[in-house]
Amino acid sequence: MRKFNLLQRAYMDIQAAEAIRDYNFTDELQYDVLSYHVQQAIEKIMKFELESVGVEFPFDHRMNIIYELMKDSGLSPPEWIWENRFILNSYATETRYSEDLVATKRESLEILDSAKDYYNDIVRQQEAQQYKNG
Repeated sequence: MRKFNLLQRAYMDIQAAEAIRDYNFTDELQYDVLSYHVQQAIEKIMKFELESVGVEFPFDHRMNIIYELMKDSGLSPPEWIWENRFILNSYATETRYSEDLVATKRESLEILDSAKDYYNDIVRQQEAQQYKNG
């Protein structure tokens, strides 16, 4: 059986979010589903970074907890995650269970772009580290 790391899984969440974005749905609910995948991608990237420096992470979806653990571990998570921690936390839970819509189109697409940038930054860092290590 093939194993996948958290960064690979984050990429799949980004791909799922982009597919949802690109599909011509007629229902605003698509932005809740899209936002859920974006939140999952961000969470997995953050946990990948923690794992990469040997830090165990809790099975917790709250961005503020993971963010603070990263800071305490000497990592530098993007500031926009802290600034959006409450909405990201709602994407982790409310988008799955709430009867009301949680995400708007504008904020969903903005956070998707930010997640893609974060993912690409980490991939570049990983490639640079591999190149440096020979």
